[in-house]
Amino acid sequence: MFGFLFVDALRDNLRFRRLWPWLLLAGFCFLVAFFWREWGFRPRPDRVYSLVSLTLVFKVLALASAIYSTSVIGREVEQRTIVYLLTRPVPRWMIILSRFLASSIVVTLIGVLSVIGVSLAAYRGEAFANEMLWRDMGALAVGAFAYGALFVLISLMVNRAMLVCLLYTFGWELLVPNLKGDAAALSVFNYLEAIANHPEVSQRRNLLTFLSGQLAGESVTPMGAFMTMAIAVAILAFAACWWFSNFEYLPRDDAA
Repeated sequence: MFGFLFVDALRDNLRFRRLWPWLLLAGFCFLVAFFWREWGFRPRPDRVYSLVSLTLVFKVLALASAIYSTSVIGREVEQRTIVYLLTRPVPRWMIILSRFLASSIVVTLIGVLSVIGVSLAAYRGEAFANEMLWRDMGALAVGAFAYGALFVLISLMVNRAMLVCLLYTFGWELLVPNLKGDAAALSVFNYLEAIANHPEVSQRRNLLTFLSGQLAGESVTPMGAFMTMAIAVAILAFAACWWFSNFEYLPRDDAA
């Protein structure tokens, strides 16, 4: 039963109608890196790749996760089909977990396609010899599940979940990783940056450094970041399964 639910959700998320905007965003990331490499001032492949990846690709990942994750149950509520979903003889935790896994895999795919495009634009024929690319793929996979678990839980607890998720993505995640102190421990991007483990390509402090989250110059170790994210995903996913299993959901026109 779980396998059927998972495959059904995965097919739904992989429909071209839902996927094509993200393919365009992946192409946009490629173009930014390509034109920067072509016409930038003394562009270095590692600098172009690192800054475009951290500045754009990881933000595309978070945005995709916010949209896919809030639709896991939110779309059923909006379309007023939540009643039919919950009357099926299937445990609720199985429904939410299968949909969470499917959406996280699709978000991972979006992130991986985007970062491969950036590496192709920056390194050309040596794109797959770029060591940062492989570390970024792992960080993007971790990020897809971490953001997904967080945003699914938020969507179950808050009516205007999309607004909250976007504020977290483009507010909290932009500001907090650049601050020194304990607040960075509540930023998913802070841990993803540690897992990606990009070398510092510039000593200057400017807008690009801020957008890439490197202004603070401090980070946890890659292994510590990975373990923290693994524990966080497990806790958040369990909390989402418990919450969905113990609270009622009714059709609402203003649920998103």
